[in-house]
Amino acid sequence: MRQPETTFETGEIQPITQDDLRKALKERKATTIEWFATARNYATFSDVNGDYKIVLDYAKKHGIK
Repeated sequence: MRQPETTFETGEIQPITQDDLRKALKERKATTIEWFATARNYATFSDVNGDYKIVLDYAKKHGIK
């Protein structure tokens, strides 16, 4: 997205377009798997109250390792 840079350069607010959003999505990496890995580790080793058991159940049901 060039809108913030263009806004700073020109001093005029530039609208964000659908094309800008598509380009930004291509540049991003999903972090869902990393989040599940962190949550699973917490649930496995630190969740003494069982609050994160639902994460383990979901990961097992959907084959998330």
